[in-house]
Amino acid sequence: MSNIEWTGITANPIHLVKADGKHGGHWCEKISPGCANCYAEAMNLSNYFIFASGLPYTGTVPVNMIFSSIVMEKLVKMKKGERVFMFSMTDCFGHWVRTEWLDLAFAYMVVAPQHTFQVLTKRPERMPEYFRSAKERIRKIVEELRRKLKLPQAEFVWPIPNLWLGTTIENQKTANERIPYLLQTPAVVWFLSAEPLLEFVKLKKEWLDLIHQVIIGGESGHDVRACQLEWIRFMVKQCQNAEDVAIFVKQLGSNPVLGSTYIEGVATTYEKLILKDKKGGNIEEFPEDVRFRQFPVPQLKMLPSFLSV
Repeated sequence: MSNIEWTGITANPIHLVKADGKHGGHWCEKISPGCANCYAEAMNLSNYFIFASGLPYTGTVPVNMIFSSIVMEKLVKMKKGERVFMFSMTDCFGHWVRTEWLDLAFAYMVVAPQHTFQVLTKRPERMPEYFRSAKERIRKIVEELRRKLKLPQAEFVWPIPNLWLGTTIENQKTANERIPYLLQTPAVVWFLSAEPLLEFVKLKKEWLDLIHQVIIGGESGHDVRACQLEWIRFMVKQCQNAEDVAIFVKQLGSNPVLGSTYIEGVATTYEKLILKDKKGGNIEEFPEDVRFRQFPVPQLKMLPSFLSV
């Protein structure tokens, strides 16, 4: 089970491997302010985890990175369906991830229809072109996997019906840059992760008309940046004013603050909210107006023209 409230389990078929063939940890590359206190990097640098490589998420790409089909085959064999957060320790649309690895990963998702796969990226600019070209490659791999794993043949449906695609938007700049790429990519669910939320973020109506879910959260851990409760409230209100947008407030963060003195409606001083939960993740401690833990209903809100090609 995962400690991430909006998923059930995590899976990481892309990882490093040691010379003896054992799991060698993970690697990613920081690219924006939301990466500053990356939880995955902290885990990868920690002596607590046996698999940790000790590598920071900077520098050159490690040469010992692999795609493990074993991880994906375990998911295929599971009888109980789960929400599966894929690639939680790296970004699968990073430049270091080979196209053939992506093809394999998405093909395995097709042959494990009992699960709902959640893929989140900070690099959605790679997604539209990848999915435009990937359909037939994935279809062929799916046929091969069904023969190899002795699975019944079934209709190949596109876009993949159990795949949710999302992007992280920690500030206005990343929202403006990333959301348009996400919405050019075929998916039955488009979701946004506004975590760590670092400022007020205004979402355009044309985005909200298409987005299925918005996950919201303050930063957690040590030396974290403050998350103003007003930012979370503003995000929630925008989603409430839209249609069919599921709101999921994951956490207030380890350093939630509330404006205490206002001049002409603008907070000038803040006071920290004292919460028992160290991540601010106990919904019972949330103010009532942000107590939302909703999941989306998969549906194609828009059919990109290239899907019919």
